[in-house]
Amino acid sequence: MRPIVLATDYGVSGAYVGQLKSAIFTIAPDARVIDLIHELPAHNPKASAYLLASFLEHIPPQSVVVGVVDPGVGSDRLPLVLEGDGYTFTGPDNGLFSVMSRKLSDARWFEIRPSTAPASNTFHGRDIFAPVAAQIVSGAAPTLEPVPGESLVGAQWPEDLHEVIQVDHFGNGITGIRYRPALRNRVLEIHGYPLRYAQAFYCVDPGEGFWYGNSNNMVELAIRDGSAAAKFDFNTGDKVKFSAPGKK
Repeated sequence: MRPIVLATDYGVSGAYVGQLKSAIFTIAPDARVIDLIHELPAHNPKASAYLLASFLEHIPPQSVVVGVVDPGVGSDRLPLVLEGDGYTFTGPDNGLFSVMSRKLSDARWFEIRPSTAPASNTFHGRDIFAPVAAQIVSGAAPTLEPVPGESLVGAQWPEDLHEVIQVDHFGNGITGIRYRPALRNRVLEIHGYPLRYAQAFYCVDPGEGFWYGNSNNMVELAIRDGSAAAKFDFNTGDKVKFSAPGKK
């Protein structure tokens, strides 16, 4: 049976994640469920889209991913399924999978057609997306209608998002910029603070700020043995910019 991977902004302190799993178990009791992340940027599908896409290479092949960051829940935004390269993603049409789709060689989009089961106005993760994932892994395919990808939210978003998309447990700032070796001679600036490239934490002195390419191949701001977010006073959504090559 294909694994189901959960990626949400729900956090882990309430009952939301447990209700997702209960909905899956009701339909597919033998499903393997992986909690990838429940701290996607809250209420922020755009930042979450860049962060979620960076995880693709570390999501098991053939997974069905339930992605929910859905401030528009209950509105007329479409419930979607994205398929490609053996993966399936299900979630709202708010751009959450737009960046992910560009990493797939054969991305195909579908609208989930309404079922007879009632859905709440505020919890489509439990009432639509988790059940659809469970139906897919159990072989009871939901009713899907193809939709053109260019008509969906996020189709025109840039390849790189020059802002902080997540502040992690350590106070590091993950950006929406894909790491490339050609960036190493560039200075990254946030709130007027210039940060130079270092390969890893051991390359700088304690208390020194720097930027690096993280384990998911994204540009990240950090301080050795400290919180970059505290020192440079940034949070999710704050802008970053690179200097031109050769400039300080």
